[in-house]
Amino acid sequence: TANGEIYNQDDFTVAHRTLPFNTYLKVTNLENNKSVVVRVNDRGPYIAPRSLDLSRTAARCLDSEYTGVVAYQAVVLQQNAPQMTLKPLSLTTQDLANAKSEILVSQFQ
Repeated sequence: TANGEIYNQDDFTVAHRTLPFNTYLKVTNLENNKSVVVRVNDRGPYIAPRSLDLSRTAARCLDSEYTGVVAYQAVVLQQNAPQMTLKPLSLTTQDLANAKSEILVSQFQ
């Protein structure tokens, strides 16, 4: 990946062109309201009009593994850590419920 990690399709990760590495997003499939929390660890996608590229496991959680492109909403849950880490952040339901800053990154349809 662009941040130096070895890509693992089973991790909850996402590629984004500009968001800082280790930023956590809540991505919701607008067609079925299923959501997943992912961590930015790569750059891309570079095919218009796509703006996120989810790992295989994250795409499965949204029921978008086979459809490929879906309408979604992405919200920043936690800004990146100042240093790179290979250890994922352990988010609890309470952490998500009390997220202090939620920024709409994109709503693509």
